[in-house]
Amino acid sequence: MQIVIIGGSFAGLEAALACREEYPEAEVKLFEAGEDLAFSPNSLREVLTGHLADLSQGTTVSLDQLESQRIDCHLRAPVQAIQVEDRTITYEEGGEVFQQAYDYLVLAMGSQVYPKDLSSDQAQRLIRTKDHATSQQSQTIIKQVDHILVVGGGPIGIEAAVLYRQLGKQVTLIEAGPYLAYKLFDPWLGNRLQDQLIQLGVQVHCQATYQTFEADTSGVQVQTQQATYQTDAVHFAINLAPRTELVQDQLVLNPDGTIWVDAYLRTSAPGVFACGDLVRLPLGPEKSQTYLPLVSHAKQTGRLAALNLEAARYPVPVSQRTEALTLDQKIYFTGGISQTEADYQDLAYCLTRYESDGLAIQIISEQATGKILGLQACLSDQATSQTVLALMATALQAGLTDYFLSLQANLYQGRQALIDPDWFQAIGQHWRTRRRSLDGEEGDHAD
Repeated sequence: MQIVIIGGSFAGLEAALACREEYPEAEVKLFEAGEDLAFSPNSLREVLTGHLADLSQGTTVSLDQLESQRIDCHLRAPVQAIQVEDRTITYEEGGEVFQQAYDYLVLAMGSQVYPKDLSSDQAQRLIRTKDHATSQQSQTIIKQVDHILVVGGGPIGIEAAVLYRQLGKQVTLIEAGPYLAYKLFDPWLGNRLQDQLIQLGVQVHCQATYQTFEADTSGVQVQTQQATYQTDAVHFAINLAPRTELVQDQLVLNPDGTIWVDAYLRTSAPGVFACGDLVRLPLGPEKSQTYLPLVSHAKQTGRLAALNLEAARYPVPVSQRTEALTLDQKIYFTGGISQTEADYQDLAYCLTRYESDGLAIQIISEQATGKILGLQACLSDQATSQTVLALMATALQAGLTDYFLSLQANLYQGRQALIDPDWFQAIGQHWRTRRRSLDGEEGDHAD
């Protein structure tokens, strides 16, 4: 059996390893256009903050390690075409063009950040971290400039802005939405996060819709619909887009450009599977198909694609969106649905908020059952915070109820609490509020 995998990042690598485990007699071939295998985009951050000595440590696996497991890796071997009817691919390697037949094809080409088709001047002013080469170039750019403009106020943009401030740079952050991370947080917490970023010295401009950027030897000019910004370098943290150019005329695509797949990651062509940043995943209680270009989802879908090659055995599980970012000793967490989404879906829900010195949290549950639907929180960055984060993520994924969680306060925790007592205060308050609401003492939901 011939298994061909296109893409050597996290999804492709996980698919290759799973194929070798599941099909020990198969020939597994992996094709990667670049020079790296599963290079972590966070490597530059780790180097700049002193957690890694060198960018060369950013690759999570070596070529020798894969080949020792009989995975035939072709680096610097871009695939030029896919012929799904013939079950072959055409690729270039060492200046020559070859064809490779397959029985099963796993697509894991990943995503890219706009803009495309950069001029040489733009490339010299753009901070990119997708692979080792661009991260190395970006490391030099960051050292040389005084002012950096970040486009996009989601978690990636926020963490980049904080990093550049820590390095002593002047930082401007522009965001098209009404406040930072507005797709993740309701205003009560999103505005708190934004205020904290401003206190760190970041210039924040919301409702600023990016249009273009021009660069020359003197600097960069970024144009939005509302204003023009002058800067020394630009970091784009928006518009991750799937790399589907190879298959856009051969496979069914979704309106957002992702590849259509069924529950087992099978595409519209027999024997062809897609995973990672190429596909959408079922999310939340509505199981809505959502684009989630995250490393965790890339690894999960890469492995599932491999396991389903010969038979549809393991459907993609419904995910619960969870996200956490650290901002100057504070951890901001969001999971499940927001109040905005609950109102849009016209859900009958109970909402409460609790605040103490170490915790500010919003809890949303089903009104009738108490099933946890959404959690948003700001926690002090301390030892017990990680346990609370894990508990919140588990509560969402497992569909736990406020009543069940409130009972956990009775568990013996020893002399040193493993879970912040404020968490139990918050969930207990929520359960009592919902119970009174069901008895008619409160409205449909309470703050």
